[in-house]
Amino acid sequence: MVTGHRLHEKGRHVRQYIELALRGDDTIDTRLKMFTHQRDVLLAQMEEMRHTLETVEYKCWYYETAKAAGTIDVPRDMADEDVPERFRAIRRELKTIPQE
Repeated sequence: MVTGHRLHEKGRHVRQYIELALRGDDTIDTRLKMFTHQRDVLLAQMEEMRHTLETVEYKCWYYETAKAAGTIDVPRDMADEDVPERFRAIRRELKTIPQE
């Protein structure tokens, strides 16, 4: 979802790019920096989303396992080697986060 602030920022960047492009070849370096920066921002956002998806997939497995067992005790107390390998790292990470 694009917020008003993000939409405003995108419009500002588009205007800035158009102004630079109209000035010609002297702005190639600046335009390149704009796009490499945008690429870096997008890659960071994609990594954050990948991590969030990994967490959600783990939580789905966790509660599917709890539902099948009738209690959250089963996935909560499960030994790491009994947890599917793809979820072990995220499980260890989540265990280090203080619970409120």
